[in-house]
Amino acid sequence: MPRAVIAIASNPNGAGNESAYNEWYAKTHLGEIRSAPGVVAAHRYRLPDAQVTPADRPHRYLTLVELEVADLPAAVAGLLGRAAASPEAARLMELDPMPAITVWERLPD
Repeated sequence: MPRAVIAIASNPNGAGNESAYNEWYAKTHLGEIRSAPGVVAAHRYRLPDAQVTPADRPHRYLTLVELEVADLPAAVAGLLGRAAASPEAARLMELDPMPAITVWERLPD
């Protein structure tokens, strides 16, 4: 079955919401993601100050979602639908810049 990774880069909506954003993401949204069909793992990361190459990076948080699915487009649509249905996502997640969501298909070893 094909494997893929979805990378979701995002920010909290305002500095005052960072704690609420992280609590919602860790206690609610990550569980919603992990319960989606085909998801085998999902983990969050924070961008530290120390980087290999300097660059202006608009997002400070990254979620990597590992999938193992037969129909990748349907799985991606399902995950996006879960995010869109969450009223907390619109309240706590910054929309300018929009979260950057990219899908990566695994290549054979």
